Amino acid sequence: MKHLKLMTAFLLLFITAACGSQEDVTPTPDPETLQMIYTAAAQTLESGSVETVFTPTPQPTETTTLQETPEPTPNYMTLVTIIDTNVNMRSGPSTTFNVIGTIQQGDTLYTTGMTPAGDWIQVSWQPAGQASQSGWVYAPLLDLSNLAYALPILASTGEQISGTVTDQDGNPISAVRIAALVPTENGEQRIETTSTGEGKFSLFFPLETQNPIHLEIVAVNCTSNISVVLEDQTCQVLDYFPTHWREDINLPQNQPVHFEYEKASTHLTGIVAYQDGWGASEILVRATRQEDMVQSERVTPQGGEFDLPLGVGTWEVVAVRFMQDGTPLIGEVYTYEITTPGQVLEPLTIPYNEIINEE
Repeated sequence: MKHLKLMTAFLLLFITAACGSQEDVTPTPDPETLQMIYTAAAQTLESGSVETVFTPTPQPTETTTLQETPEPTPNYMTLVTIIDTNVNMRSGPSTTFNVIGTIQQGDTLYTTGMTPAGDWIQVSWQPAGQASQSGWVYAPLLDLSNLAYALPILASTGEQISGTVTDQDGNPISAVRIAALVPTENGEQRIETTSTGEGKFSLFFPLETQNPIHLEIVAVNCTSNISVVLEDQTCQVLDYFPTHWREDINLPQNQPVHFEYEKASTHLTGIVAYQDGWGASEILVRATRQEDMVQSERVTPQGGEFDLPLGVGTWEVVAVRFMQDGTPLIGEVYTYEITTPGQVLEPLTIPYNEIINEE
């Protein structure tokens, strides 16, 4: 039996990130909100400019006096409301920026712009009896149902990390969740964003942000162009696996980050089974390509079945069960030589009792 040392991995690389309600943990917007925001972003990119409403200047006549033309009001300045309590307005579009105001549920404000992914909205807010303030609010905390025009995509003061997510042919991959772990005096702070329809993403940081920043893919949402919705209404990335999905970045950024997925040339299917034949759920099945240490992995659902997308190369496959304290219990190693695209592999049955403790 061959034993391996494995670090605990993110188990959400191929499933939808969980939703939440608090801005400080950057929840994933619901699909309808995301679709609306993405539509606005696409409209902005396609038009290249933002429509505005102009009031015609009246022409002078013998009986009229020329009036000063009021400033045009852009269509995108839409009145929206807060849908959560004690929502933070920040000086920039991420939780790494300072809080400059706290807005209550039901308060109204005007939209003035957004980040490229549409996950943060720039707003103008005028508290009662005070001067107007401009800042950024996390999009899922706003009721954007009245938003009918594309918002301008705005740059933020401070530092920025930008990049793309594509397949090996350069085709963009959308709705991929990218997390940044930012070092602070109180430990690491985590912020996230989502790749756009063009496969682009941007993350924003204050000027005083410490280095290095750890960046990695943590999930692929159901709305992604590489996701498939299954019969049980869950979703999976069936035909792709990541070849480059994590990187450490120092600010200021020297060149864009490029995360990449490889399209599978074959699949290894199988089951993690108990002695009575029933499948075991919540088991990580991981394949590691020996030539470049690229990994393809799945967590077994109820029923214990798995489907691993693989490419040409030599792959070692193991099943891992994690204890409550994170200790990995690791099974036998199965080796597969894939030499040609479309190569057919016999289904693999992994006995549950092979997942043992390392000693």
